Amino acid sequence: MISCSDIVAYLDANYNIKGKIADLSSNPKIIDQTEVYDYDEIKKRIYGDSRSVDVLLVKKNLNLIEFKTGFDSTLDSVNEKVKKENMALSIRVKAYESLHLLQTAIIDEVADGDKLAEGIKIVFCAVIDTNEPVVADDAYVDILSDEGGVREHKSLKVKLVENVMKIYRKETNRHKKLFYDEAFVLYDYEFDSKIGQFK
Repeated sequence: MISCSDIVAYLDANYNIKGKIADLSSNPKIIDQTEVYDYDEIKKRIYGDSRSVDVLLVKKNLNLIEFKTGFDSTLDSVNEKVKKENMALSIRVKAYESLHLLQTAIIDEVADGDKLAEGIKIVFCAVIDTNEPVVADDAYVDILSDEGGVREHKSLKVKLVENVMKIYRKETNRHKKLFYDEAFVLYDYEFDSKIGQFK
């Protein structure tokens, strides 16, 4: 069985391209200094024409994370809505192609016919920007949102990005995950406080 340590050893030997999350996110609200693999650069070395997420965080699980900006616009024009829908679909494409790349060009190279060890999850997270205030307490933001003080809190995440990611939460009739073991969305302002949820 393949462990996450085996994946790390393979990446360090073949694609030792790392950086800090704060730098690779290209988002000033994200200041976390956790070192991760620069998945975009790894993808370019393996096969440059595919789409990929920004980073791979390897802990007990394999966490693929995409940082997407452009959702924070408050404009309600048709063009702006179409742009946001296209960005959400782009996240879905990146999620699929990144998973395929991880499986065929990394895990299969390490595996030599073996499988990932029991309990290792492959996780996808999309982190989207927002024009909301940076606060530590999500409940406080929810209250502001309910009172009309914060524009579109949660709705952008739920209606656009989470909807296009529904496929990545699907299971077979035998309860085997079709794509990712977990798939979720975070806002940029909450990412640093929730980095611990990546196991």
